[in-house]
Amino acid sequence: MGSVFRILEAKFSVVEKIDHILFIDDDAINNHLNKMLMEDLELSHKISFALNGKEGLDLLQSCLDNEMAIPELIFLDINMPVMDGFEFIHRFLELKDKEFERVQICMLTTSHSLEELERANSLKRVTCFTPKPLNEDQLKETWVKCFGQPF
Repeated sequence: MGSVFRILEAKFSVVEKIDHILFIDDDAINNHLNKMLMEDLELSHKISFALNGKEGLDLLQSCLDNEMAIPELIFLDINMPVMDGFEFIHRFLELKDKEFERVQICMLTTSHSLEELERANSLKRVTCFTPKPLNEDQLKETWVKCFGQPF
């Protein structure tokens, strides 16, 4: 009987929400789907969206300036106008505030380019690389890679 309770306890355990997740992606449909997924899973108190790397950097600076929660997790598209994901990473690494050291970055893409995958994997601070659209199984894998525990 004890093992049944442990199984039920594991199945219905409550995951502690993180404060903030940021999606940086120029695709409105993917952003809508990601918002629905995150709201359904209730993993974060706040979900933000930026349409390119520059908007993402501006949002991070605004969080810092206004003493708002810095995103613990950033889902970053690779191919975007204005500033792509690779340029975002380079600029992000130049941010000197200690608050940014705990941010996990997962790169998202529809590309199947081996070169992009290798480039993304070589970047500091990129925790993982996953294809779009993001789904619950991919999110579970990402969560374990970023936070060391399942949700």
